[in-house]
Amino acid sequence: MNKKIGIKLSGGADSAIVYYNVCKENPDAEIYVITLGTDEKPYYPMLAARVIDKVYELTGVKPVKHITQTIPHSDKGYVTGQELLAQRLEDDYGISVLHDIYSGISCNCNIPGMLEYFKTHHGLPYYEQQHGSHSVEYHIRTRDTTRDEETDLEKKDVHAPFVLLDKKDVAKAYRKAGVLEELYPNTCSCESVKELDDDGYPIHCGECFFCLERYYAFGRLV
Repeated sequence: MNKKIGIKLSGGADSAIVYYNVCKENPDAEIYVITLGTDEKPYYPMLAARVIDKVYELTGVKPVKHITQTIPHSDKGYVTGQELLAQRLEDDYGISVLHDIYSGISCNCNIPGMLEYFKTHHGLPYYEQQHGSHSVEYHIRTRDTTRDEETDLEKKDVHAPFVLLDKKDVAKAYRKAGVLEELYPNTCSCESVKELDDDGYPIHCGECFFCLERYYAFGRLV
C-alpha cells in the first residue's frame, strides 16, 4: 500500500515549496491537498491549483485529490476551518492529523532586520513616504508578531519544516531545490489584495507586511 500524505496548500510561497519537496521526495505516495478559501479571499483555491499544475510540470507528481472549501472570512474561522479539513483527511482517508499532514507555516521575519534592510533598499516606490499608514516602517512596526498556532503545531508534531524558521529560510529552500524561477512566481503571499490580473489571480499590493516580508526575503515580489 502506498504511503498517504496530506498537505495544507494555500498557494503562498511557504506552502508551495513544502508541497514541491513532498512531491519530489515521495513520488509514489498518495498525496491529498486541502485548501481553504474565504468569501473575502476566494482565490486561495485558484492559487493552490496553479501551484499543483506547476509542480506536476516540474516533478510529474500530482495529488490524488484536491479538497477545497470556502467559508465566511475571519482569522479564527480560517484556523478552525483548516483544522476541520485536516480532520476530514483523517476521517475519510486515514491520514493522521498528528503525523502525516504537512504545513508551510513559518515565523515572521526579524523586525529590526527588515527595518534595516529597507533603509538601504528602496525598491518599493512608496518607501519615501516616511510617515503614516503608507510608510514601510508603519507596516513593519505595526505587525503583530505573535503566532500562537506555531506553538500548537509544534506540540501536535505536524510536519511543518518552517515552523521555527522565517521567509529567509523559505527563500533558501527555493534556491536549494532549484525552483526559484519556475515555482516562486506562481505563488502569492499578499494579505491585502486590491487587484486581480486578467485571469483572476491576485496581484501583490506591495504594501502589506506579507509583501514586505516577501520582498525582504527574496529581494523581489514575484
